Amino acid sequence: MTTYHSPPQVDLKFKHALIRYTTLYQSSLYKFLHDFTSALQYAHRAQKKTMLVVENESAKPHVAIMPSPGMGQITPLLEIAKRLVVLHDLHVSFIVIATNEVSAGQDNLLRSSTLPPGLDVVYLPTVDVFAVTTVGMPVAARLSVIVEEAIKSLKSALVELGKIKAVVVDLFCTQVFDICSELSIPAYLLFTASVALLTFSLYLPTLDREVKPRISCATHSPRVQS
Repeated sequence: MTTYHSPPQVDLKFKHALIRYTTLYQSSLYKFLHDFTSALQYAHRAQKKTMLVVENESAKPHVAIMPSPGMGQITPLLEIAKRLVVLHDLHVSFIVIATNEVSAGQDNLLRSSTLPPGLDVVYLPTVDVFAVTTVGMPVAARLSVIVEEAIKSLKSALVELGKIKAVVVDLFCTQVFDICSELSIPAYLLFTASVALLTFSLYLPTLDREVKPRISCATHSPRVQS
């Protein structure tokens, strides 16, 4: 049986943190597109001063967006990609982790004729999910190993795409940061879950430091890593 003990002041602190991080989250979410595209446009203008710019799509700042597998991750990032193309005149490569268990709904979404020009869907080599996962594996661990397998080909894919100004990933694709660092490409994490989950995630290091005793179980005592 799992028990959790916490001092009385933790609840009040968490409420204060919730209010603080909710305000920060809402502000950053509404400003994400504006700040992100402003930075790209600034870099693009600086580049135009030193080199000739080819016409059409190649003249636009080129951004890569990569979600982890699943409709819950793909849908919000695809909507962001559409808005970057339509509202901010960017060229977006939407990098998809292909697996051998893709749903018909996902396939129809990514191959829709309504996707705007300038939004290119790029598929990484197919990952055999049944070869890299096991029965009963937790969802987060399952996503992690699938992404780890898929990004083996990501570096060459990014190089082939040309001059990428930035890469945007979701919570389960943070392994991509190392590859972007090698290629000197700025990388961004777009958190699309709820405010409550974001607040809890940001507050975990505080709980790890202040809550004693920590979570206790009959067989083991996990410790939250800060």
